[in-house]
Amino acid sequence: MALTIKEQNGIFFAQGIINSSTSELFKNHIEFLLNFQNSLEINIDAITKIDTNGLLAFYKLYKKALIYNIDFKITGKGCEELLKEINCNLVA
Repeated sequence: MALTIKEQNGIFFAQGIINSSTSELFKNHIEFLLNFQNSLEINIDAITKIDTNGLLAFYKLYKKALIYNIDFKITGKGCEELLKEINCNLVA
């Protein structure tokens, strides 16, 4: 399944798989959006699978948002586990 990102009412909905094949495109697309917004919300309800490459992409996006003081939110099922993993990597 391909990865799609759709915007609705200012929220970006990711759908599909974030893995080694899609993570770089995902990261680049979200980085592009971060360049033009002071806040960004990504809903991951429809993400069916994420591997370490996907986690790394979220980590880099989260880190960039922190550096540039951008309000970056990840919402949906699984976001707590994802944020826990990102925060563990930020500390390490």
